[in-house]
Amino acid sequence: MTEAGTSETNLWETVLRKVGTSKAVAQKKLLVLGDAGSGKTSVVRQLLQASQQASDVRSGAVETVSEHDLALSYSYMDVRDEDGEEIVARVGVYQLASDRTTDRELLQFVLDAQTFGAAAIVVVLDWSRPWRFVKSL
Repeated sequence: MTEAGTSETNLWETVLRKVGTSKAVAQKKLLVLGDAGSGKTSVVRQLLQASQQASDVRSGAVETVSEHDLALSYSYMDVRDEDGEEIVARVGVYQLASDRTTDRELLQFVLDAQTFGAAAIVVVLDWSRPWRFVKSL
């Protein structure tokens, strides 16, 4: 192959590489913690519904949240730009069922040193039992 052919190939590889990386969607994590029955599923459901209403009103699709008390449940929501056309981030929503030791061990699959900076943690407290706040935290 000639030198001109090689530089043309390198040019296309460079262009394709830039386009491929510029369209990458940022991955974020939201971890929802709290005692059993504190309302974690309600909080997650409201977040998903608000996200869906803001971004996907036309489709009529409904995100569902599992009613079963899984040790670690997962859902996601897309964050769109101001025009609602492009997805700029995807937020993985993880919900830990309780504070049992076996459930807490699952946190290693959600948070690590590399993803900790792109994560947020929400602690849901049961306001019908405020005397348990300190223990819940």
